[in-house]
Amino acid sequence: MAGKRRIGARKNERQEKRLKKSRYETEEVQTSSGKKRAKAPEYTGIFSSSTAGFGFVKPDDPDLPEFFIPGRYVSKAIDGDRVRFHEIPSRPDSGGRDKRDLGPVGAIVEILEHTRKNVVAELSSRHEARPLDKHLPESLRVNSVPKGVKPGEWVKLRLLNDGGRHTEKMTGEVVEAYGEAGTLMADLDAVCAEYNLPEPYSMQDNQEAEKIQPLDIEREDCRGFCTVTIDPADAHDFDDALSIAPGEKRGEVILGVHISDVAAFIRPGSKFDKKAAFRGFSSYIPFRFSPMLPKALTAKISLREGVDSCAHSVLFTIRKRDGHIVSFRRVHSLIHV
Repeated sequence: MAGKRRIGARKNERQEKRLKKSRYETEEVQTSSGKKRAKAPEYTGIFSSSTAGFGFVKPDDPDLPEFFIPGRYVSKAIDGDRVRFHEIPSRPDSGGRDKRDLGPVGAIVEILEHTRKNVVAELSSRHEARPLDKHLPESLRVNSVPKGVKPGEWVKLRLLNDGGRHTEKMTGEVVEAYGEAGTLMADLDAVCAEYNLPEPYSMQDNQEAEKIQPLDIEREDCRGFCTVTIDPADAHDFDDALSIAPGEKRGEVILGVHISDVAAFIRPGSKFDKKAAFRGFSSYIPFRFSPMLPKALTAKISLREGVDSCAHSVLFTIRKRDGHIVSFRRVHSLIHV
């Protein structure tokens, strides 16, 4: 922990030095009255908003610290935008936060790019919609609604304007409708669309995955151990297991901790490696289960009952009388649940 604190302190010191240097290099500009004043240096970064209206910008320059953006200086930016901003003096009333923990405070001066192109929202009228994501403005202007789409329905809006500081409201046009808000299937469709949850793998993907075989590498045979999985009974796949077996010496046992050997089936950079990286996780939405890997491949990787399975294992030799760990080692293994 002490090492981590030292690393964190060095990073903070480096960021503070970088910030002081940029302040020192501040340009001077001439005002309309002919006087010269300092022009605050400008930076670029990614804006993250809070539901309370304020936000933070993570600068593109890794040597700069994160900037707090009070609500009055957000300038119509939305979560995920690339922005240009400058530092402003800290104030005790900056967004209601305590002055002592503000850190550097900034104001957004320009929205460079909306990284978000679409928004899921409930149509409140033919001309307005309420976004599902509470990090976004409470209301969006709608300038185009297809025939048959009614207020009270979930819709996907394609954002049209650039969100500049003089824009009264962000505007979008309806490109897809999901049905009446408050109904089960429409609500599920809206959630899946808002968070860009992928569709389940196709039959072709599963057929391709079924042909994949694990790497032929040396494995320690742990099939004689008493092994049980520790995932819940309703899990779609079983990744983790524990085992116990007699030790080599009297009064010792071998405790095994096992995890399914996914890497034995998924080659780096392969099709399913890229697809799994994009998905990031298996989503358990009701009626919409979408696995990170194809079902046919998950069935092979899973630590299923009555089947030999490839695993990564850590084997602990433990003294029974007091639980002391005598030794441990990590192995590629073959287990049998």
